Amino acid sequence: MVEQRSQITVMLIPRSSHGNPCYGMSMEPLEQSQSPTYLPLDYARPARRESRWGKGFLSLCATVLFLGIGHWITGARRRAIGWFATYLVSATLTLVSLCVARLQPAIWVLFPVQVVLIIAAYIDAFLTGRRSTFPMLGSPWRRYLAGILLLVLAHFTQRASVQALRAIIQPHEEAFVASSRAMTPTLMPGDRFLTIKSVGVQRWDVVVVHPPTNPKTVFLERVVGLPGETVELIGGNVSINGAVGPPGAWGPYQSTLPPPRIGNGCQGHPMTLGPDEYYLLGDNSPIAFDARWWSAEPGRQPGAISRSAIVGKVTFIYWPPQHWRAFH
Repeated sequence: MVEQRSQITVMLIPRSSHGNPCYGMSMEPLEQSQSPTYLPLDYARPARRESRWGKGFLSLCATVLFLGIGHWITGARRRAIGWFATYLVSATLTLVSLCVARLQPAIWVLFPVQVVLIIAAYIDAFLTGRRSTFPMLGSPWRRYLAGILLLVLAHFTQRASVQALRAIIQPHEEAFVASSRAMTPTLMPGDRFLTIKSVGVQRWDVVVVHPPTNPKTVFLERVVGLPGETVELIGGNVSINGAVGPPGAWGPYQSTLPPPRIGNGCQGHPMTLGPDEYYLLGDNSPIAFDARWWSAEPGRQPGAISRSAIVGKVTFIYWPPQHWRAFH
């Protein structure tokens, strides 16, 4: 008696109709004497889920280098373009407001908005990286290493960016700190303020100037006399071409200096300014070291200063907040 069994085998089965062999499945009973040829079946292993460790960190570090890059490497290209465009508009508006005197007070709106924008971009880049299924360097250790290298690169590029930005802004605008009481109460020691350059100077403007006594330093003064005018301090008031009037809320001015000193433009010693000569005084007249005391600038009369020595016009006190003020 011959025992029979059934099993699934993969074997070569001839097809008489075509005469060519092919692989197929057979369910026919096999006799014990037959020796079927078994073909091993190799099943593919399930794909390993990619680790997300380091994705958020890498995306954040790339964003620190430049807004939009972090989102770009996670595969979120539209978000990258959106963040970059938003930052570009905000930075452009801030830059314009710095260079235009009338717009400088807008910095107090634009600057906080830009800070919030950058922080939001950092947070969004980190979360977008954590959720991303986009391949990012394959393994976590590579992501962390690349992130650290990006932070180092950001340190140097941002320093270079600040220097480049300063080179763009400085010909138009510059920030200073008041270091003396010569202009109190208009500007107090420690007040940080902005100046605008390459603008016309008018009477009563507050300016930063290189004094003829020490051209390497800067003083804060108020413009009192303009080119071609005759200036004289009389009884605490200012005489311009013979017309005497109060100096304004920042007076009175000391009209004389302690003897035997004869002050430039003081009472009894009027000054007639040349074509490019200005007469400047400090608001806190008793302690101000101003045109009354100054020696002659090269090519000028004592007490007079040229337009080129005036660095810029004070436009806005930006710190501390309780001293915020715009100058017109």
